[in-house]
Amino acid sequence: MQYGLLCYPEASHGYNKNGNKRIDLLVNGDIEGQEVTFLVEAKKMYSSEQASKMFCDFQKMKIFAPVSDSIKKPEYAVLLAVTVSSSNAEWWSNPYECSSNGWNQLMGALNQCEVHGTIMLDTQYRQHIVYAIAKL
Repeated sequence: MQYGLLCYPEASHGYNKNGNKRIDLLVNGDIEGQEVTFLVEAKKMYSSEQASKMFCDFQKMKIFAPVSDSIKKPEYAVLLAVTVSSSNAEWWSNPYECSSNGWNQLMGALNQCEVHGTIMLDTQYRQHIVYAIAKL
Protein backbone atom coordinates (compact mmCIF):
# COMPACT_ATOMS: atom_id res chain seq x y z
CA MET A 1 0.00 0.00 0.00
CA GLN A 2 1.30 3.48 -0.82
CA TYR A 3 1.28 6.24 1.76
CA GLY A 4 -2.10 7.80 2.01
CA LEU A 5 -5.39 7.67 3.80
CA LEU A 6 -8.81 6.65 2.57
CA CYS A 7 -11.70 8.47 4.22
CA TYR A 8 -15.14 6.90 4.33
CA PRO A 9 -17.86 9.38 5.38
CA GLU A 10 -20.96 7.88 6.99
CA ALA A 11 -19.32 4.46 7.36
CA SER A 12 -21.74 1.64 8.11
CA HIS A 13 -21.47 -1.02 10.77
CA GLY A 14 -23.73 -3.78 11.95
CA TYR A 15 -23.45 -3.82 15.76
CA ASN A 16 -25.55 -0.86 16.83
CA LYS A 17 -29.10 -1.75 17.83
CA ASN A 18 -30.32 1.79 18.57
CA GLY A 19 -31.00 2.51 14.90
CA ASN A 20 -27.94 4.61 14.11
CA LYS A 21 -25.64 2.33 12.14
CA ARG A 22 -23.27 4.97 10.79
CA ILE A 23 -20.05 6.58 11.98
CA ASP A 24 -19.32 10.13 10.78
CA LEU A 25 -15.92 9.20 9.35
CA LEU A 26 -13.78 6.08 9.08
CA VAL A 27 -10.15 6.69 8.12
CA ASN A 28 -7.98 3.82 6.92
CA GLY A 29 -4.55 3.80 5.38
CA ASP A 30 -0.85 4.11 5.77
CA ILE A 31 0.98 6.69 7.89
CA GLU A 32 4.77 6.47 7.73
CA GLY A 33 4.67 2.78 6.85
CA GLN A 34 2.13 1.75 9.48
CA GLU A 35 -1.44 0.81 8.61
CA VAL A 36 -3.95 2.66 10.79
CA THR A 37 -7.70 2.70 11.09
CA PHE A 38 -9.60 5.18 13.22
CA LEU A 39 -13.12 6.52 13.65
CA VAL A 40 -14.27 10.12 14.01
CA GLU A 41 -17.54 11.46 15.39
CA ALA A 42 -18.15 15.23 15.41
CA LYS A 43 -20.78 17.55 16.86
CA LYS A 44 -21.51 21.12 17.83
CA MET A 45 -21.24 21.27 21.61
CA TYR A 46 -23.69 23.71 23.16
CA SER A 47 -25.95 21.81 25.57
CA SER A 48 -26.25 18.83 27.86
CA GLU A 49 -28.32 17.12 25.16
CA GLN A 50 -25.39 17.44 22.74
CA ALA A 51 -23.04 16.16 25.45
CA SER A 52 -25.28 13.11 25.82
CA LYS A 53 -25.23 12.57 22.04
CA MET A 54 -21.42 12.73 22.09
CA PHE A 55 -21.38 10.10 24.82
CA CYS A 56 -23.63 7.88 22.65
CA ASP A 57 -21.28 8.46 19.70
CA PHE A 58 -18.35 7.38 21.87
CA GLN A 59 -20.19 4.20 22.90
CA LYS A 60 -21.02 3.51 19.25
CA MET A 61 -17.36 3.81 18.24
CA LYS A 62 -16.33 1.38 21.00
CA ILE A 63 -18.43 -1.41 19.47
CA PHE A 64 -17.85 -0.57 15.80
CA ALA A 65 -17.18 -3.47 13.45
CA PRO A 66 -16.40 -2.84 9.76
CA VAL A 67 -18.82 -4.39 7.29
CA SER A 68 -15.94 -5.22 4.93
CA ASP A 69 -13.12 -7.66 5.64
CA SER A 70 -10.79 -5.37 3.69
CA ILE A 71 -10.84 -2.82 6.54
CA LYS A 72 -9.32 -3.86 9.83
CA LYS A 73 -10.94 -3.15 13.16
CA PRO A 74 -10.24 0.47 14.18
CA GLU A 75 -7.55 1.13 16.79
CA TYR A 76 -8.64 4.64 17.78
CA ALA A 77 -11.80 6.67 18.33
CA VAL A 78 -11.73 10.44 17.93
CA LEU A 79 -14.39 12.77 19.32
CA LEU A 80 -14.41 16.27 17.83
CA ALA A 81 -16.65 19.21 18.58
CA VAL A 82 -16.81 22.93 18.07
CA THR A 83 -18.14 25.37 20.66
CA VAL A 84 -18.28 29.12 21.07
CA SER A 85 -18.58 28.71 24.84
CA SER A 86 -15.33 29.23 26.72
CA SER A 87 -16.85 27.52 29.77
CA ASN A 88 -17.66 24.41 27.70
CA ALA A 89 -14.08 24.36 26.37
CA GLU A 90 -12.68 24.75 29.89
CA TRP A 91 -14.94 21.95 31.12
CA TRP A 92 -13.70 19.69 28.29
CA SER A 93 -10.09 20.28 29.34
CA ASN A 94 -10.83 19.56 33.00
CA PRO A 95 -14.22 17.81 33.25
CA TYR A 96 -16.06 17.84 36.56
CA GLU A 97 -19.42 16.56 37.76
CA CYS A 98 -22.43 18.66 36.86
CA SER A 99 -26.11 18.63 37.66
CA SER A 100 -26.79 17.37 34.11
CA ASN A 101 -26.54 13.68 33.31
CA GLY A 102 -25.41 14.42 29.71
CA TRP A 103 -22.26 16.21 30.87
CA ASN A 104 -21.56 13.51 33.47
CA GLN A 105 -21.87 10.77 30.86
CA LEU A 106 -19.50 12.64 28.56
CA MET A 107 -17.07 13.10 31.46
CA GLY A 108 -17.02 9.30 31.82
CA ALA A 109 -16.14 8.97 28.13
CA LEU A 110 -13.38 11.60 28.38
CA ASN A 111 -11.91 9.78 31.37
CA GLN A 112 -11.47 6.72 29.12
CA CYS A 113 -9.51 8.70 26.51
CA GLU A 114 -5.75 8.73 26.11
CA VAL A 115 -5.78 12.48 25.54
CA HIS A 116 -8.30 15.31 25.34
CA GLY A 117 -7.89 19.03 24.92
CA THR A 118 -8.94 22.22 23.17
CA ILE A 119 -7.70 24.50 20.44
CA MET A 120 -8.96 28.09 20.34
CA LEU A 121 -9.59 29.68 16.96
CA ASP A 122 -9.28 33.42 17.40
CA THR A 123 -11.45 34.40 14.46
CA GLN A 124 -14.18 37.03 14.23
CA TYR A 125 -16.30 34.75 16.40
CA ARG A 126 -14.05 33.02 18.90
CA GLN A 127 -14.51 29.28 18.62
CA HIS A 128 -12.99 26.31 20.36
CA ILE A 129 -12.26 22.96 18.76
CA VAL A 130 -12.37 20.24 21.40
CA TYR A 131 -10.96 16.78 20.78
CA ALA A 132 -10.49 13.46 22.53
CA ILE A 133 -8.68 10.31 21.36
CA ALA A 134 -9.32 6.88 22.82
CA LYS A 135 -7.53 3.62 22.09
CA LEU A 136 -10.07 0.94 21.21
